[in-house]
Amino acid sequence: MRQADSPIPELLAPIAIFGYNRPNHLKRCLESLQNNKEAISSDVYIFLDGPKNNSEVSRVEATRAVAKLPYRFGKIIITEQEENLGLGKSILSGIDTVLAENPKIIVLEDDLEVTSHFLKYMNQGLAIYESEKKVVSIHGYNYQFINAIDEPYFIRGADCLGWATWVDRWSLLNKNSGDLYKSLQTENLISDFDLDGAFAYSKSLSDEAKNGFHSWAIHWHATAFVNNLLTLYPGKSLVKYNGADGSGTHFAINEKIWETEISQQENWIFPSEIEESPAGRTQLIGYFNRIYPKLNFPKRVVRKIKFSLLVFLVNKGIILRGKSDV
Repeated sequence: MRQADSPIPELLAPIAIFGYNRPNHLKRCLESLQNNKEAISSDVYIFLDGPKNNSEVSRVEATRAVAKLPYRFGKIIITEQEENLGLGKSILSGIDTVLAENPKIIVLEDDLEVTSHFLKYMNQGLAIYESEKKVVSIHGYNYQFINAIDEPYFIRGADCLGWATWVDRWSLLNKNSGDLYKSLQTENLISDFDLDGAFAYSKSLSDEAKNGFHSWAIHWHATAFVNNLLTLYPGKSLVKYNGADGSGTHFAINEKIWETEISQQENWIFPSEIEESPAGRTQLIGYFNRIYPKLNFPKRVVRKIKFSLLVFLVNKGIILRGKSDV
């Protein structure tokens, strides 16, 4: 095991934060981040997407005003888009921008709050596993397991709720859904990729191949999985997810499934064996089976119709995303 008191590197990873039209979310994210003692020495890049239509202008402007408030960071670089890029393109272009000048990066979206030891954990993880090419990323959020795992552990693939990576690992990203899906089929990895049927990752990837680019995260996860790469998760979460309240571009109906115990830990024992944790995988499968129980056919149809209707109403502006954040 790696020692819990592993030193924090002198060169801290820059932090990319992505926002759009949720001023209160962004404010909570930035305020929580600046409570880390490493924040004053960390450069922060804030990428703010443009409005989709005139009805969003006031919320977009309010979000930009929040980004320009005084914060205790090393340097703040704000990029404001005139037009709406969409979440996926905004994140991909922002990460590429930061990694063009830096060897590593920490990535947050505006709907995340972090603990006061988040940056310590992320920077230590980046330093410890920098030369371990099998480690694709460091992750800050952890799901609510029935049997908690006390210390950091590895899971195959990648995740997107408060994470970090290196420029050489990010360069592996494959945005071709069809190629990724074919690789999973060829290597007989579909079942493993779907956590033995607990979560339909392969369907998301297949839908991407049919409908075109929409989710950067499924490509990142599939790229890591196909290449047998691992992500480090904390034993307990260092991140609180606030995005399941209906305010986001990709939103969930049930906030409860994202509730998790938030860690107050400030020292960790990092694993020295670079391999997937059987206990971690088992717990993750159990988690998804618990929150997405197998539904009979009529219930699946009803749920799909309800969700499709909700998406339609949001896209038509009949229901406003982010209403509670105005």
